[in-house]
Amino acid sequence: MSYSNITPEGTRDLIFEECDRVKALEDLLCDNFELLGFLPIKTPTVEFYDLFDTENRYITQESMLKTHDLNGRILVLRPDSTAPIARAVSTKLKNADKLKIYYNQSIFRQHPSYRAMNTEEHQCGVEIIGGTMEKADLCALMTAFESLKSIGRSFKIEIGHSELLRLLLEDINLSEAEFQRIKNSIASLNTTALDFGSTIDPKALKIARTLPTLNGGAEAMSKARSLAKGKEKALQVLDYLEKLYKSFEDSGYGEYIMYDMGIVQKIDYYTGIVFKGYIEGIGNAVLSGGRYDTLYNSYGKSRIACGFTVNISAVSEKNDIIKRTETKKVKVSLDADSVSNIAEQIEKAKREGFILDIEI
Repeated sequence: MSYSNITPEGTRDLIFEECDRVKALEDLLCDNFELLGFLPIKTPTVEFYDLFDTENRYITQESMLKTHDLNGRILVLRPDSTAPIARAVSTKLKNADKLKIYYNQSIFRQHPSYRAMNTEEHQCGVEIIGGTMEKADLCALMTAFESLKSIGRSFKIEIGHSELLRLLLEDINLSEAEFQRIKNSIASLNTTALDFGSTIDPKALKIARTLPTLNGGAEAMSKARSLAKGKEKALQVLDYLEKLYKSFEDSGYGEYIMYDMGIVQKIDYYTGIVFKGYIEGIGNAVLSGGRYDTLYNSYGKSRIACGFTVNISAVSEKNDIIKRTETKKVKVSLDADSVSNIAEQIEKAKREGFILDIEI
């Protein structure tokens, strides 16, 4: 069988207007990042496998696309932007205490269990490294709000905390395996699976079933506080979330923000706030991020860090979000005797902003 006329699974060609939509989104987001003081970075498309093969691994080796260099060392197509940026910061910017960085590049991952997902995903995102936790979290959220706002469609950003589940369960005698089962069921939106053959403490099951339902505004926070009653550390986490929420609500972002206490990740990567952004008409989250303070421990210097990424591929597939701008076209004929005339026309097109359509 010949594969010469098709693209690999999870990839696709972008034709004409599709390229326009991607570029328009890139320009909107990158302009917004620069407006808020972020500086650009671009990392290699290919990295050594060892960069992701650490004790804090958060990307499975099965999901990475691998090859070898001439010396037989394992290489991977970049499956994530945060780890390569951490490598670059830890080697080339190691003396910088505070950094605000943005990127605009593709990542590559295989999805064995869900083959309809993209293998190549174009992303724009930010990394905030150093500073104080609260200021960095506020900066990340502000940038996230303004990024989705710039796209011009109705959107919501949901905020939660990666430690809330563990803190709610800390006084219940659970094994690590039981905790992981609960966490995975919430992350998979399938808490009913806990009912089958379960010996987990009923109090833990109640928390597991209740947490994903706690989304919305003040009422969700009130119910979360009832769930956390008597658990001081969990209440402190809720205090912090409420402080962030109210700061944006009081500043005119109330229609865009809500709580989601059930944001739980299968992997132990995030260490603080977590958030997701949704745009009207797109079913899955198009923005995701949070705090990941332990990531830099693997690179020789402990740093606090947070950030987010926007899935350009998902947003650009909606035809009605970004449309091709209609620009005046002027057709011209080119032959050996008219090259100098066309050169003058090109300069005029640059000045006046029209398209010079050279006939072929």
